[in-house]
Amino acid sequence: DLFVCATLVSHLPPAPQIGDYKTEAPFGVITDCNSPDFNGVDGILGFGLPKAGEEGRELPTPVLFAMTDQENKMSNARDLTRKFSFFSTDTDAEVQLGGFDPATTVGEMWYTPCLSENDFIVGVTSLKFGHTWDDSQQLLEFTDPVDEPFLPSIMDSGTSCLVMPGDSLGGKLKNVPFNDFTNLWEEGKSFWVGIGGRQWQGAVSSWFL
Repeated sequence: DLFVCATLVSHLPPAPQIGDYKTEAPFGVITDCNSPDFNGVDGILGFGLPKAGEEGRELPTPVLFAMTDQENKMSNARDLTRKFSFFSTDTDAEVQLGGFDPATTVGEMWYTPCLSENDFIVGVTSLKFGHTWDDSQQLLEFTDPVDEPFLPSIMDSGTSCLVMPGDSLGGKLKNVPFNDFTNLWEEGKSFWVGIGGRQWQGAVSSWFL
């Protein structure tokens, strides 16, 4: 069951801490969940984009948008830029509001275009699976490899799932990625995802529950 509530998000205990910012924001309460992803988890701080249309009007406003709503007189963060950064390890996590703090990163920030106004969607150009980069095999075999083809993919830091096509997408692909993955399955293998001309490793220690 899901209930919609409202609370004062504040830096003062016992309310949740978001730096020096405070606001009244709606939130959802899940009373029952059988997913192992949430074992030992007390709650979810959602930073998704507002849903469009009628569905979006019925759902709670995501916290960052509620905080920066110019009509929200309970917020002291109305002028905050609608950007955030999320950092995590196996034991700790940090959210930075308004952008990111360069002092907490190494090197220059790398950007890639978002392909949608309603979801965090990027273009994935390749997906490889194997023990190492050299022995990994491509799971996205595009029928027409010219003009750098890609598949629009939702990036969601709130899940460890990697969802791949279960068919050829109407002929866009020469193969069925999920079938190839099951045939290549072996413990200890990692993924490499191509986005914007760079390869990002999803190590087995991160994705295999």
